[in-house]
Amino acid sequence: MTQSRLQPVNSAATQADAGRISLTDRGSAWLGLVTLFGQRLAFGGLVLLAIIYLSYLGLDMARGAAFGEAAGLAFSKSFAYLGHLLQGDLGLTAAGTITGNPAPVASVMPQLVLNSLGLLLVSLLVAGLLGVGLGLLAAQRRRSNWSVAIIIASMIGISVPSFFAAPLLQLLMVQWTRTFGEPLLPLGGFGWDKRLILPALVLAARPAAQITRMTLVSLSEVLGQDFIRVAQGKGLRGYLILWRHELPNIAIPVLTTVGLSLRFSLSSLPVVEFFFG
Repeated sequence: MTQSRLQPVNSAATQADAGRISLTDRGSAWLGLVTLFGQRLAFGGLVLLAIIYLSYLGLDMARGAAFGEAAGLAFSKSFAYLGHLLQGDLGLTAAGTITGNPAPVASVMPQLVLNSLGLLLVSLLVAGLLGVGLGLLAAQRRRSNWSVAIIIASMIGISVPSFFAAPLLQLLMVQWTRTFGEPLLPLGGFGWDKRLILPALVLAARPAAQITRMTLVSLSEVLGQDFIRVAQGKGLRGYLILWRHELPNIAIPVLTTVGLSLRFSLSSLPVVEFFFG
């Protein structure tokens, strides 16, 4: 009787202890998350300070100042820039704008950001369409010359960095102009016309190669499944099998690869914009 009466009390105490442990775990998790966010924020601030200082140091040394003098000037200029930055003043552009004169960075930044986002979205669209198309072709024609060529091209696309591909493509365009007398594509400048083709191709090269490989691997696994053979046995046409069964089963890994390739595209975007203006 005594033991049976004590059981509810022990059960309630156990539940209370479990609740306290759960609250403690949640508090520890939130504390860890805030600590991690603070560490990342502090590290990002230090990296920003280092970039500002090294930029001023490089500019002063490029103008002929000695290292000791340039280091002191860069230190004072960095703090002056940070003071203006806290007031919302981003300074003036080093290069001329349309008028040829320096302009406030805040006035030209919105248009430049829109241009960069446009180039980024176009390159991702090109990479997605090209990668999925080539991956489907390589998977459907396995052990053919087309499949081997696509695999080799994807390996080259992953291996070649953008700072090498951009001048190489420009050199090919120059050689084309020398041979045929007319330029095939413009080598620089931004516009929503054929001037966007070269930078979009360079920026889309590696993501397209990664998407091609993922599409090839995923579709090769799907083509070996029983439901594909059943659909073929029922007499479904190839495009229906592709649309109803193959594409839905490879959508998740392909979309994941597109998201992961966005990181590379963002890191390569300044390099591509530097070469193509």
